[in-house]
Amino acid sequence: MIGLSIAAAVIMLIGFTRFGILITYKQGLLQISLKAGFLRINILPQKKRRRKKRVPGKNDREKGGSLFLLHRKELGKALFASPTVVRGTLRYACRCVRIDRAEFRIKIAGRDNPAGAAVFYGGIMAVLGVAVRLGDKYLRIKRKKIIISPDFQLGKTYQEVHFEASISAGRGLYMSLALLLILLKNAKQAAGKSRQHKGRPLKADY
Repeated sequence: MIGLSIAAAVIMLIGFTRFGILITYKQGLLQISLKAGFLRINILPQKKRRRKKRVPGKNDREKGGSLFLLHRKELGKALFASPTVVRGTLRYACRCVRIDRAEFRIKIAGRDNPAGAAVFYGGIMAVLGVAVRLGDKYLRIKRKKIIISPDFQLGKTYQEVHFEASISAGRGLYMSLALLLILLKNAKQAAGKSRQHKGRPLKADY
């Protein structure tokens, strides 16, 4: 009984553990990290490592071997065969993913071309207004901060982006299984229709 309780507690702990991605961009420098609970793994920038020469061996897999025997086009058709179900699943996925931090700071340089900077500022604010309304409607945003302004004394545009998104392991597993079931079901239906089509006799033209 104690063992089952410990196992249940461990499963619940893993299910509530959040996995996510952190993206930071500042003046041409891009940093990407993966997060699992309290752990962080840097993806970019990577440390330079010495590349070892690869020696071909017997354990090399042949090219073309795949776990799924479906072509990419057939895979796409199978996935989007029922758009209503896929749309509902994607909507649920948007609600499962939590935007922990979304900060955008842009100073548009207008020293050399003030009129162009003003026009660009108006266009980006119009697009941003639509994007913010859609984001508030379909996404869970915990922290949001957007600062965009023209600076007519600045010679080069300043850009700074901080973005963090995460999802719990339990919801991620449920979402993956739902998409996999949709894919398998639609693939099975597509295979059945192709067999029926091949089995039909050809009509002769007279």
